[in-house]
Amino acid sequence: MSIDYTVFYKSSLDPSSAWAADHAWDLFVSAFNANERVRRVFDAAQAGKKVWIVHSEYGFSSEERPASPASGAVYVAAEGMREDDCIQACLSECPELGTGTLCIDISGFMRPHLMFLLRVLAARGIRTFDALYSEPGQYLRREFTEFAQGTVTDVRPVAGFEGLHQPSMAADEDLLIIGAGYEHHLMRHVANAKTNTRKLQLLGFPPLQADFYQENVLNAHRAAEAVSATNENHPLFAPANDPFVTASVLQDTIAEQRRRGTKNIYLCPLSSRPQALGFALYHLYEAKDEPVSVIYPFATRYARETTAGISRIWKYRIELP
Repeated sequence: MSIDYTVFYKSSLDPSSAWAADHAWDLFVSAFNANERVRRVFDAAQAGKKVWIVHSEYGFSSEERPASPASGAVYVAAEGMREDDCIQACLSECPELGTGTLCIDISGFMRPHLMFLLRVLAARGIRTFDALYSEPGQYLRREFTEFAQGTVTDVRPVAGFEGLHQPSMAADEDLLIIGAGYEHHLMRHVANAKTNTRKLQLLGFPPLQADFYQENVLNAHRAAEAVSATNENHPLFAPANDPFVTASVLQDTIAEQRRRGTKNIYLCPLSSRPQALGFALYHLYEAKDEPVSVIYPFATRYARETTAGISRIWKYRIELP
């Protein structure tokens, strides 16, 4: 099914305003980490129930974890738990899911967990919800910021986003599209896992902040040898803060690749979380039962604090198939 993603709605909220007074939900879900932009939004949000998800990859001790908010809960993922097991178990803390309005702050989520959450919501018949994303004022270590700090243990499909792939006889029959982020070592891991596959990088442009684009390009260049020189001359672009344009770019690119005879498509969202949301939306709407997989390099640890400040908050109205 082909869809016009441009009809989806997003709006910008000023974090210095009383934005929360104009928005309220029955259930608010966020992933806990040390970033100011995650904690401030959780505290300000108006909801009948709030739930923190604590990813084990952030390595918070029991003393560092948040206390249960008023009328809320804290779900702590077990060490080494897969994204599907984590989200399914967390949602058992939310029996009211589907009975009222829902908002998910995607700012602190592990990308695979966020993607599987969308898969579960769609399977449960939840058709609409709001998603928030807080743009950072800056990354603490600029272009040297690292999010994944532990060992990359596996490059595999994200649960629920496995494709039905076809045998291919030549390298040009397969394509890997990488949403290029700051972590060139992760890009190399993914590229090396698909050594005989053509590769394209999707860069976030316009970026979240003007200097972020240069930092992003510097890191993409560090992975150029693994990704291949051809890609540097023909990158893809989508706004770093727009999941809907990202989904549209994937739609157009993959349609063109299909016309060229490409059989198998692999997608890897290593860029901003709004772009990861766009990858998930594209797959949910158009790649079910197709030879298209979302793959990811899974690491054991992630940095719990990588940004400072909030420049603005995006509110997306998400519609699921």
